[in-house]
Amino acid sequence: MNKYIYINYYSDHDPARRAENLQCVNSNLALPWLDGMIIFLDNPEHRSDITPNHKITFVDIPRRMEFRDAVQHANDQLPPNSIFIILNLDIMIEDNAAWPRIGRDFFQRGFPHKAMVCKRHNLAADGNLWIEEANWQNGDFCDAYVMTTPVAAGLLQEDLAFCVGGAPQCDNTMMYLMHKYYHVFSWGSKYRIIHIDIARKKTIEATGMILNDNTDYRPSRRGTEHLAIPAYQDWDTLLIQQREPIYIRNVSIKEIFYQQSIVRSQLVYRTQEYLIRNKHHDE
Repeated sequence: MNKYIYINYYSDHDPARRAENLQCVNSNLALPWLDGMIIFLDNPEHRSDITPNHKITFVDIPRRMEFRDAVQHANDQLPPNSIFIILNLDIMIEDNAAWPRIGRDFFQRGFPHKAMVCKRHNLAADGNLWIEEANWQNGDFCDAYVMTTPVAAGLLQEDLAFCVGGAPQCDNTMMYLMHKYYHVFSWGSKYRIIHIDIARKKTIEATGMILNDNTDYRPSRRGTEHLAIPAYQDWDTLLIQQREPIYIRNVSIKEIFYQQSIVRSQLVYRTQEYLIRNKHHDE
């Protein structure tokens, strides 16, 4: 199964931040198993930041890439039975043994209609990796979305007009829409991705979302279309037994500060024990 990455690229005004983004782009391009990278640009001049590579296809659009752009392009332009990975720009896929075999070990096993999201490992300033433990437990974010072509017809008809990253709760909305048509696994513990955001966040305590004039608030307004997928589930067993993962529906924001600084979001969930007992209660 051929494998492709989708990203939106822009040339950040901060050279340090731009260097982090390009580090992710170049690292992903160097993955030996990757067949292609589709890079969306809303400013064609920004492509000069990127070293030419035969794996790259540039797509110029008049705005930031939205999920609808990546999903529709993959469905229309990629060969059937391809794997495509929609990534936040500051995400680097780990060059490990799992990713090259994702077709054989995941998509070609178990329940046929599957997709995956991946929660990130963060790169700290000292070079160590760390995770946001509460977020992994609650499953309230992700930075990679992995599907195959052709895309489920129903998903193509959904409202995917919101940005990939830079959009509070875009991940919750996308997980909700994906789970309507797929069993969605949150398997970032095996299919690891690394988040590089040191230039803007000088300490590991500064983990909130940074807002600016380009923030896309559309997904945060879709409160009935939010989903979280706790990452600490027995994914191997679920895969083998063709069982649906545990989902937390209608994730709600308890507190969010919309200001030009770091926003702290506290999400309120039912406990996992309650979810297990009442898995099909609200279906």
